[in-house]
Amino acid sequence: MADPLTIQMDQAETQMEQVGLEGLFNIFLRARIPTPQAYANARFLAEDVVYALRRAFHPMRMAEAVSGDSLIVGSVGKRTALSPIKIVDVLYLLPSKLKLDRSVDAHHAVSAGIQDQIEHSGVSIDEIGVVVSCSSCKVRVIPAVETAEGYKIPCPNALRADSSWQISNPISEAATLRLSDSLNAGTTRLLLTLLKSWKEAVKVEISSLALEILVQDYFATQKRQGKIAADFKAFVAWGQSRTPSTITASGAKHGIHLSNAWHESAKAAYSRATLAEQAELNDVFSAAMEWRRLLGMAFPVPENSEESLPPILEACA
Repeated sequence: MADPLTIQMDQAETQMEQVGLEGLFNIFLRARIPTPQAYANARFLAEDVVYALRRAFHPMRMAEAVSGDSLIVGSVGKRTALSPIKIVDVLYLLPSKLKLDRSVDAHHAVSAGIQDQIEHSGVSIDEIGVVVSCSSCKVRVIPAVETAEGYKIPCPNALRADSSWQISNPISEAATLRLSDSLNAGTTRLLLTLLKSWKEAVKVEISSLALEILVQDYFATQKRQGKIAADFKAFVAWGQSRTPSTITASGAKHGIHLSNAWHESAKAAYSRATLAEQAELNDVFSAAMEWRRLLGMAFPVPENSEESLPPILEACA
């Protein structure tokens, strides 16, 4: 009579094999897309930092009454973050009384305000904003000034002495992304999850904002492939033809120059996706391993399988 544990393990392996590659993608996406509670927790952390700034910039009797001076932006604001969430970006509208002409001065004012209210050393300044290390992730405060066109935020390399401002419209960016996602039955965000995981896993030289803009352009101009893996493969091929170029986020006044530095990674990704596609019918494990090399260790493979060495390397082991 077979051992019950052996029967259980055989059943688990059979179930994983029956899931197939599409099922493995579903498991991966569930692991990489933050839960509603994770997004809520990230927002709570940002609100704590914002409240500290209110206490710093406003008299104590007024801090409780201040509202509307912040906006969650970036991947958390657009709900395109990867799990676990590592950073929350929040725009903080500077009080008009500060009258700061240079963005570098705005950085220092925000940093001083936070450090005056939060008693720990985990506060630093990067080229975008002031970063506060919290319990589970980081909160980055981006100083901002509201304008008729959106918000003035620091330009990249804002810590230079001659630092200046640029116009950004994160509300328009988020609305445009939501529209693309609704028109494509949620596929826009799913493809972004794959691409951001790929960027993280193999250090692709392209910004997350550039990926967001390109993905929306891809779905607006190209035919959907039917499967998310096929859309990934089609995107990395199509994207190379779109760059180098200057692309502009919705509502922004300044374009983003996108070079061809990411092309080598895109070519390698296309090759691996093709290998996975060819292996999928006969060998789900080999196909899954190709995707794991592309998307990182979070991509699942059939249970009770081990990656084997190529014969030439096995002989030398």
